[in-house]
Parts: sequence; C-alpha cells; structure tokens
Amino acid sequence: MKPYLLFPSAFKIIGFILLVPGFILAYSYLFQNNAGNTISNRVPLGIIWPGSSGYTDESAITFVIIGLLFIGFSRLRNERDVTHKIRLKALYWAVIVNCLWIALFWMLMFLKDLINIPFLQHLNTSVTVVYNLFILLILFIGRFYYLFYRYAKSRKRIALHFLPYKPHNVVGKVGVAFFLIIVISSTFIKIDDKFASLLYLLPAFLLLWIASWNKRRTDEVIIIRLKAMQIAVYINYFFFIMATWVFYNINYLVIMFFGLLSLQIIFLITFYVMVYGNTKTLNPLNAS
Repeated sequence: MKPYLLFPSAFKIIGFILLVPGFILAYSYLFQNNAGNTISNRVPLGIIWPGSSGYTDESAITFVIIGLLFIGFSRLRNERDVTHKIRLKALYWAVIVNCLWIALFWMLMFLKDLINIPFLQHLNTSVTVVYNLFILLILFIGRFYYLFYRYAKSRKRIALHFLPYKPHNVVGKVGVAFFLIIVISSTFIKIDDKFASLLYLLPAFLLLWIASWNKRRTDEVIIIRLKAMQIAVYINYFFFIMATWVFYNINYLVIMFFGLLSLQIIFLITFYVMVYGNTKTLNPLNAS
C-alpha cells in the first residue's frame, strides 16, 4: 500500500507548534474563565450565529485538532508502504476503540432513562461529547508509534482483526435500518419519549457494522476499508472545524452530539462508494 493522502514530513513540526497555543487557549478558556476576553470580541458574520464574545474556544479547538492531524498524518522521513499500512491499521484500531467507548456511553444514557440508578444520574456527558474528537486522535497517534516501534523491533506483521460477518455485520445493518425508520417516522408521527430513548443504542449497531467483515472478503477490500477510514477522518474533522466557527449555543451542542456518530456514518458512505467504484478489480482473499 503506497503512502496515501499524507502531509509532508515538515508538517509534524508545525503540528507540535500549533499544539502550544492550542493548549494555552484551552487552559485559558476552561480554567481561567477568560472565555471571550482572550481574543477580540466576536462580530456576527453572515450565517454565523452570535454566541460567546470571543474566539478563544474556537481557536483552541482548531489549533489542537489541526496540530494532532499534522502529527498523526505527516510522512515519516523513511515512510514506506509497510509504514503507511501500520499507520492506517493504528487509525482503524483507534476509531474502533473510540466508537466502543461512545457505544458504552450511549448505552449508559439509555439505562439512565430506563431505570433509576443513582450513579448514572451523575453521568457527565460533557467528557464524552466535548473530548471525543481529541481522544480519537490521541489514541491514533499513540497506537501508531507503539506499533511502529514494535514492528521495528520484531519485523512481525501487524494483524488487523474484524468481527465475523455473521451475525455482527447483519445485526449492525438491521439495527441501523431500524433506527433510520424511527427517525423518518418521527417526522410524521409523534414518538413516545421512552421509545425514542432506544436511539441511544444506535452507536452500538454502527460499531457492529464498521468493526465486522463485509460479505466480500478480499485483500483489496481491506485496503479500501483502511483508505476509506482515513478519508472519513479528514472529512469529519474538516466539517467539525467549520462547524466550530459557524454554530454557537444550542446549535453547536447539537453538532457536538452528532459528532459522536458522524465519523461512523461518513466512513460507511465512503467505504461503500469506494467498493462500488472498484467492484471489477476485487479478487478473493487467500486464506492464511
């Protein structure tokens, strides 16, 4: 697998440089109560909703995300096919782990609505909602350099594990289809709040779908899957940064919650579009 959609190696240094003002602004916003005072007052422009009075949080989020992207996706000086494959496997692992945490979090939210468990009433949603996208990139970078170091020592092939197609992939697709029907139906009929709480289980079905083999198990499909995840990550973070500067208050909160699912959805769309576009070139995977 040739290196694919990577930044020049010099961008890694730029990434570390961007993290410095990003963390300083984040600290100022979160702990010094200087939201709106650190950078000049905000002026509503065009479609931008007027929100807080400064650009502190937006700047912090932008610097940190772009910095982490540059660190994680900049070429190594000795970037090779195997290095890039390790990078994408690390990314896929990080996405699955992050999605697992999101699925568990939403299931806890479902239990919170379903039954009265004291400790669930104090569940802090902001930790998952706000830090979700940062945690993903940190997991990815840590996993990549760990696998890279391990491979350099042992030269052993880094395995990538998937759940079996049946029943996991089938259950995931059926579950997502079920929730899609609920969402569409809710535009025409009123759905009981308790029934609507079932939507908290949607991330679990998305996780089953993206973490399992699809019906066509080929070498090329694995490569497409890894590339699709990389593209999905780029698209997801691009839209998230744009949304950070465009939406405020309750609108931004909605975007943050949607961000818990957007990467999975973008990946599935990208993956199946790429598979469809490469249907004629896909060959059976040799058992090994």
